[in-house]
Amino acid sequence: MGFTPVLKDTIEPTGDWYQALRTRQRLPPVDGVMGLEAFGQPFWIGRCRCCGSWRREDAEPTVDVLLECRICRAVLDQTGFKRCREPLAYRTDFVAKASQDSEHFGARFRAVQADGTEVSLTVQRGSNLAYHHAAVLRTFRINRGRAVQADPDDLASYAGFSTELGEEIHRTGPILLRTQHIDIDQKSAIQRLVSKSPGEDAIWLAAPKTTEGLYIAPAAVPVGLRLTSVSGPTAVTSVRAAALSATFLFVDKASLELDIDPDEFDVIEPVVPAAGPRRRAAFANRRSPRERRWILSSAVRIPRCRADASSLRPRNGRHRAKVVPT
Repeated sequence: MGFTPVLKDTIEPTGDWYQALRTRQRLPPVDGVMGLEAFGQPFWIGRCRCCGSWRREDAEPTVDVLLECRICRAVLDQTGFKRCREPLAYRTDFVAKASQDSEHFGARFRAVQADGTEVSLTVQRGSNLAYHHAAVLRTFRINRGRAVQADPDDLASYAGFSTELGEEIHRTGPILLRTQHIDIDQKSAIQRLVSKSPGEDAIWLAAPKTTEGLYIAPAAVPVGLRLTSVSGPTAVTSVRAAALSATFLFVDKASLELDIDPDEFDVIEPVVPAAGPRRRAAFANRRSPRERRWILSSAVRIPRCRADASSLRPRNGRHRAKVVPT
């Protein structure tokens, strides 16, 4: 894997190149990139160990600054924040190959997270649903790299991405590619670099996006729901999976009502505030000039629940989904 500044749409030689062509001398390389940055501005994200929500900081947190979780108000560990950068463009040789033939392959951790924030939920009359519409919601599509430890909830369990920085000259042209970041595992590609120097060290790849969000939660927690097992240190995989399944039921009904593809929704993992009984859910909402894409983000976590099949039938011309505890 490698990263590069955005390439120029049209690569035009300079006067020196034409002069060398006429005199049959060695052609100088032509600059093929726009700008000198392969990544956007860095930012840092950290996760609360109590409730599992995330927080973004534009500057690297220091130990002399106290940071609190915006949801449960727990004190965050500044050393646990990870440096993130958004790739502007990726490198490729356009040569098809089997994954086993690559120099390094393995499972990568990819997820969509939202910047945690405290919300005030409104109870829907005649139901047990509470919700909040966020006109502005920041989400991050994160790639933490390959896992190096067994604990998936430990942020240190992921290697991130480390690169070697340099320049590459392609013979065709020739074309000069500046500021090329090559993954340190790609030995053959690194050998083609000149003027090499250390690049990024164990960064996470993160694509930020500003969108809308819908938070949903039960107005009153039914007896038998173990919300404390949805997130945080007491999280249980089966309970967490049930909460996500319940969220996808909402996505399915929303896509049916809005007549759009369910893939247009991004489901954010549910978060339960450590100090309170409510759960939160958040869906991110993407918008394009031609259509509005809803991303349902829910902090509601519903442990061990199943959908009552009878509740999925239309009632009074409208589709409703009911979740009942098992």
